[in-house]
Amino acid sequence: MIFPDKLQILRKNNALTQEELAEKLGVSRQAVAKWEAGQAYPDIANLIQISDLMNVSVDYLVKDRDCAVNISSAQPTDLEELIAFRLEANKNTYAAKINEVESTRYTSHDFVYESGDFLKEALLHADKNMPYRGPEMYKSGEFTYRCRVTGDFTWFQGFEEIYLDDKKVYECVFHGGLMK
Repeated sequence: MIFPDKLQILRKNNALTQEELAEKLGVSRQAVAKWEAGQAYPDIANLIQISDLMNVSVDYLVKDRDCAVNISSAQPTDLEELIAFRLEANKNTYAAKINEVESTRYTSHDFVYESGDFLKEALLHADKNMPYRGPEMYKSGEFTYRCRVTGDFTWFQGFEEIYLDDKKVYECVFHGGLMK
């Protein structure tokens, strides 16, 4: 994933608008918009501020790398088993409309997507290269699902969107990772 995508996901995960982030960094909103569009990049001082504000390393911000876990060993690993468990849980909970429970998270809300089953259909297409929520992209009919993730399976955050033709009709910010 490249810097513009990472910055946008981190900003949204921290519930900041471009204007609010710009204010915290002492730059214009247009500067943040250009960074997120890949038209410009912040200088090192701003990268350090972003790093501190978002609690990620500068190295993480500037290195373009795949955020999917790459498991190449022929031997199953604990991480591989954990990913398999996560995929199985995805298919046997929300995506399959079974095992619904009340939210245990304080001040959080659970939402049911009733307009067809496109989101559930997209989530069923997650695989071991992108086990966090859904695939990077899935298309069915006039609907398109997109998911971007930063981090790895130990700690990740992401942003998913659904488009009806070219109009965004749904978005969700999520995060997760290993428990200590």
